[in-house]
Amino acid sequence: VCPVESAVRSGLRRYDASRITGVYSEARPIPADAGRDGHGKSVIGSMPTIPAIFGMTLASEAIGHILGNGVRRA
Repeated sequence: VCPVESAVRSGLRRYDASRITGVYSEARPIPADAGRDGHGKSVIGSMPTIPAIFGMTLASEAIGHILGNGVRRA
């Protein structure tokens, strides 16, 4: 479990955040020891395109909401 995700969800629970739309992945994280260099540092945290894909998905949801198309649920 991602500690940042846990902190965000805990913070949102304190408020009525039930109407907030979020974008997330259900993909399981790779093991911590995979993708390390000789010094134990992570070679790459994520593909550079992933944050952009999440941003574009959330932007699409926002535009749909503004235009009155409602929120799509997967």
